[in-house]
Amino acid sequence: MELKAALKKYFNFEQFRAGQREVIEYVLNKQDVLAVMPTGQGKSLCYQLPAFMLSGTTLVISPLVALMKDQVDSLWAKNLDQVTLINSQIDFIDYQERMTGISQGNYKLVYIAPERLRNSRFIEQLSRIKLDLLVIDEAHCLSQWGHDFRPDYLNIKDFYQNLNYRPTILALTATATPMVQQDILHYLDIPRAKLINSGSDRPNLYMEIIRVDKEKDKLPALRETLKNQRDNGIIYAATRKDSEWLSVWLARHLGIKTACYHAGLNKDERSRVQEDFLGGKINTVVATNAFGMGIDKPNIRFVIHYCLPASLEAYYQEIGRAGRDNLPSRCTLIYAAKDKQLQEWIIDNDVIKRDDLVVFWRALKEYMQNGTSVIPIYHLEEHNLNETKQRLLVSMLERRQLIKLADKDQDNLILEAGVVKATPDIMKEVMAEAEERINFRKEKLNAVVNWINGSSCRREILLNYFGEQKQFKHDNCCDACDRAKRLNLVESTLPIEVLKCVKILTRNVGRSKLADILKGSKAKDIISFSYDKVPCYGQMSSFNRNKIMRLIDSLLGDGYLMQQGSEYPVLMLTEKGKNALENKKTLPVWEDAAPQQEKTAGLIDDTGMKIISELKNYRLKLSQQEQKPPYVYFHDRVLEEIALMQPSSNAQLLLINGMGEKKVAAHGQDILNIVAKYTGTDQQANIDSTATKEILLNKVKELCRSGYSIENIAQETGRAVSTVETYLEQLVSEGKLELAELLSWEVRKQIYLVIEKFGLMSQLKIIKDNLPEDISYHYIKLVRSALLRRYEV
Repeated sequence: MELKAALKKYFNFEQFRAGQREVIEYVLNKQDVLAVMPTGQGKSLCYQLPAFMLSGTTLVISPLVALMKDQVDSLWAKNLDQVTLINSQIDFIDYQERMTGISQGNYKLVYIAPERLRNSRFIEQLSRIKLDLLVIDEAHCLSQWGHDFRPDYLNIKDFYQNLNYRPTILALTATATPMVQQDILHYLDIPRAKLINSGSDRPNLYMEIIRVDKEKDKLPALRETLKNQRDNGIIYAATRKDSEWLSVWLARHLGIKTACYHAGLNKDERSRVQEDFLGGKINTVVATNAFGMGIDKPNIRFVIHYCLPASLEAYYQEIGRAGRDNLPSRCTLIYAAKDKQLQEWIIDNDVIKRDDLVVFWRALKEYMQNGTSVIPIYHLEEHNLNETKQRLLVSMLERRQLIKLADKDQDNLILEAGVVKATPDIMKEVMAEAEERINFRKEKLNAVVNWINGSSCRREILLNYFGEQKQFKHDNCCDACDRAKRLNLVESTLPIEVLKCVKILTRNVGRSKLADILKGSKAKDIISFSYDKVPCYGQMSSFNRNKIMRLIDSLLGDGYLMQQGSEYPVLMLTEKGKNALENKKTLPVWEDAAPQQEKTAGLIDDTGMKIISELKNYRLKLSQQEQKPPYVYFHDRVLEEIALMQPSSNAQLLLINGMGEKKVAAHGQDILNIVAKYTGTDQQANIDSTATKEILLNKVKELCRSGYSIENIAQETGRAVSTVETYLEQLVSEGKLELAELLSWEVRKQIYLVIEKFGLMSQLKIIKDNLPEDISYHYIKLVRSALLRRYEV
């Protein structure tokens, strides 16, 4: 039968999509194929149509039950009923009936999970039938360096090579970098397979990043994004807890019909959410990355990431669930810089540590009987070995033939003793691989952050990552292209100054430390390591620190800088950055991206303006006497802060950014005389005016982050301990300090539990009376401030 006629007969389609016909023709001609096709562009048809045209059986290996069930249901709905799936959720009688049907050749298409290949009886029954086509869906799961490595996929090669009849191999994926593609070919042992890459581009998806400075700003940004939005969509959150409270918030505040979805829900609850979403009872799902595989809903109009994706592969796969009907759809990522810390915490939480290996190995020995160890899952979980850690440990130990995974169910991990004896060297090798995996995952995370920070087309950067080129210009492409239409590129010396600073530092520093140096921070570690003596110290003291960080991030995103190291990444110049330093005095930046001087003029009264005028004359006089540029002495921002604060002592002068001890010693008295000339000498009464309080708040925050105790902060600022405590509570309430910077998890946890019991707004004394004596009222106020901030919108 001609292909087009078969397409019409079985699926009632008139035309093939890009790449489909080519893949199907190769498969029917018994040629192995690796097909890389965009999510939602009809990968399943590439094996479903051949399955009904071939004389034998097609076996599909897929990682998720939901995906398999959805496809089987869809085919049955088309009266294509020679299809079945084998999984652990069917009962024994049903399993026997299906296996009998497979043995008799009654099924054209059989779906299984990769774990099924560990079942020797199942493999024996398959060996009796003619297997024409072996399909490996989500083939990137084969690669240890892919974003979703599944160790059981590594058994596929041995499975098909031990069959009596060698089937044609079709591997399918939407997310494979060139390196991962080579891994797929290697682990399946299909070096001569045809590579069909129909392109990763989805022209109907508009990509945008909404950047916010603080975590508390993300919720208003989400509200604005969803304003008047009633289309179908998915919102991805980082944790189960976030998915739950966000779902409640959306229903309560925006009236959106929504539900949450995460791996912590039981099977029936997860199925209900999926069915309600597919059936239109709800139009938005707030989910962790556990949701989406196999969700074939064509009219999803938006995908919002309220969290940072773990990799560009994961991001591309998740946004691929939007716009499968090829109509315009929007993909929004709401990003705060601290989101990266959460993802790093998640990665670190999954890392295999020495203690994990010891616990696992002891459990293996403890439950070993006659060469088989049946380890209860709860035993491993009680020792903080989550599913990810279990999977990685089994994979690493099995590949070294120390163990063999015989089976796994919901309750037990069944392992057999391996043929190789464990030695210290082998265990060191296992730990080295675990460390390598963590570094690799953090590199993937850095690639996401660099993509966010890049100034050029988001689609182009994403396609380049997957080894492709942008083929044509899109009218509705991304926020970066929109910015290029709206704004101009301007030449600026500031990027070069940042690169110079990275070059001249004798020891490499991270993003935050570099920003502190350029800003002229007087933090304890800056002074103790003599960063205040390097030429670039304070060069950007008059600029907003967040803007300095944005500039550093844009240089990372555009490839002038790179980060090295996983636990404490430091900045280094790339070849592109070195070339820019050697050959250029300026670099182009978007006119809204260059750091701007912090605005204070609106707060300065007439007296302050007179002080600024005289201070500028004083600065000019110094400049003429010593033949140096005026900004070497004091930036305009420093003069403005002096006019705002109107200090009456050297101690108060030291509170001002850009006024170090040397400058105060050299020029402090002259400055105080100028201020006193216009204000008089009794300034203490006004020290905590609105403008001055803001300066003090910033100083308290800086000292706190430098490790100063409350008592030391009080001494440094000349304020009472109780005043400093009030300032810290205000900083937490405004989101300028994170609670984790002030209180340990143990203290926070105890306070959370009591607040949960008695209520957030219960009397402080009630909360205090139910806590240990060493937990102060101040600690309780800090926690309450943080909680009130989080739920306030």
